[in-house]
Amino acid sequence: MVSRSQWIDWQYNRELQKPSIDHVVVICQCIGVYEIMEFQHDWNTEVIAQFYATLFVEEDERRMHWMLEGQWYSVDYDAFIALLGFSEDDLQRDRIHSEQVLPAE
Repeated sequence: MVSRSQWIDWQYNRELQKPSIDHVVVICQCIGVYEIMEFQHDWNTEVIAQFYATLFVEEDERRMHWMLEGQWYSVDYDAFIALLGFSEDDLQRDRIHSEQVLPAE
């Protein structure tokens, strides 16, 4: 299933009662991305695009840098997860943003 979305409606997906989707839900829960995937906010797509186009993640310093409207911003992981309402336990999760891209099958 492919759809244009900015967040996942897990309840809707559960109601579909499809084993493949149920499996995805379990995997997302196991790897710790379930909650962040349902994070819902009134997004400004232009700002989001600018964020990802300029994002640089400093692994050693555990810091993120990005630019919006010509101004550079920076935040460390501790502050970022606090802003999103997550706990310090979330800092121990797998670093999926720095993993290799999956090979094409």
